[in-house]
Amino acid sequence: MEVLQLKYNIIQKITQLDNLQTLEKVRDYIHSLQTKANEGFALENNKNADFNHKEDFTDYIKEWVKEM
Repeated sequence: MEVLQLKYNIIQKITQLDNLQTLEKVRDYIHSLQTKANEGFALENNKNADFNHKEDFTDYIKEWVKEM
């Protein structure tokens, strides 16, 4: 419940802002956080990709069997 309360409090504070420049800065900051989170997520997903890559020989084997 703490997360929901924190989100609610942040939203309340943002909705009370009247200055357009401040709102734009908040928007840009949130966008940068989302971008960093997405980049981190992508890096995390690809971190072990090089070590777990297995080559698929299915097509090669099918062609080999056809030629026999």
